[in-house]
Amino acid sequence: MVFLGFADDVLDIRWRFKMPLPAVASIPLLMVYWVNAGVTYIVVPIPLRPFLGHLIDLGVLYYIYMGMVAIFCTHSINIMAGINGVEVGQSLIIACSIAVNDLHFINSPSTLAPAIETHLFSLYFIMPFIGVSLGLMIHNWYPSKVFIGDTYCYFAGMTFAVVGILSHYSKTLLLFFIPQIFNFILSSPQLFRLVPCPRHRVPRYNRGTNLMEPSHVVLDQEGLDEEISQNITQSHLTQAQQRSGTLGKPASSASLLSSTVEPEDQASVAAKNPPLSSAIQHTPRPNSGLSRPGLLCIKILELLGLTHVRYDSKTGQRPLEMTNLTLLNLILLKAGPTSERDLTIYVMITQVICSAIAFFIRYRLAAFVYDN
Repeated sequence: MVFLGFADDVLDIRWRFKMPLPAVASIPLLMVYWVNAGVTYIVVPIPLRPFLGHLIDLGVLYYIYMGMVAIFCTHSINIMAGINGVEVGQSLIIACSIAVNDLHFINSPSTLAPAIETHLFSLYFIMPFIGVSLGLMIHNWYPSKVFIGDTYCYFAGMTFAVVGILSHYSKTLLLFFIPQIFNFILSSPQLFRLVPCPRHRVPRYNRGTNLMEPSHVVLDQEGLDEEISQNITQSHLTQAQQRSGTLGKPASSASLLSSTVEPEDQASVAAKNPPLSSAIQHTPRPNSGLSRPGLLCIKILELLGLTHVRYDSKTGQRPLEMTNLTLLNLILLKAGPTSERDLTIYVMITQVICSAIAFFIRYRLAAFVYDN
């Protein structure tokens, strides 16, 4: 996976090719699992046991599930990245959560010997990873001196997949990925091309304010160009009114525009900035790049406050652009523009809170659906 991450940084591999590669890379891992344990049954939740029994043997479906866990863990770190310290920060908190969970099982007097061995195995992997990540965090913190790229993201994700699969606690592992799961669900309309998805969706750096702002994706380029042209036209009209002293007096837009430019430039200005009356009478065309499911996703996300959509000023119904669907942009949307360092801290605080929720679910709520 380290080699795949390096190749992605150098060659810029397309998503359609690199998406299934973690599953291919996990084949040796699944072979080790098959040789050492080969357990493919799952415990049925208590409410469903009268219908399905106590255990269900999934057979080959269990190996498919583990391959999908490897894909998710690897790419979930990679798609919530792009600013200094955020990749290492979230991975470090997940690793510490796994270590705390392992220590709890090892020190619990009711834990059976096989469970102690599996959690010791997990701890042997996680402790060196925590040490490496701590050292890297020092150099990757804002302002970063080290660029980690996709190499560390793939390495960290596959490390978590290995300990979760071989130590038999993949469900608990996924609880520690609550922010990453939310980020994946939020990003799904763009990842599955219901909404346009640019190559990079990281927050935008504003040089003037030295702050990070939500990045946007264009939904209707033609409509956005018309909106910009109309704004320029309106700006010219306002300037013409102020210069000619005709503010509040009736005047045609063409005459006002002509008064602001030289005669030889009037033709070019008229071509670039059509009269305001013609812009108002223009009938908006339907959105060329959005399907009905895409428009529905945009409406739902906007209703839930998960994105900000800019509509045309004439009808207010034609979406022109929206904030990219990532957790980083959502934090900036709610908290406002902030520095890159503070944004990383917000992400790490979110990860810590979600880890606390994961422990509560695992050791309090799970008792209602599973035996102790």
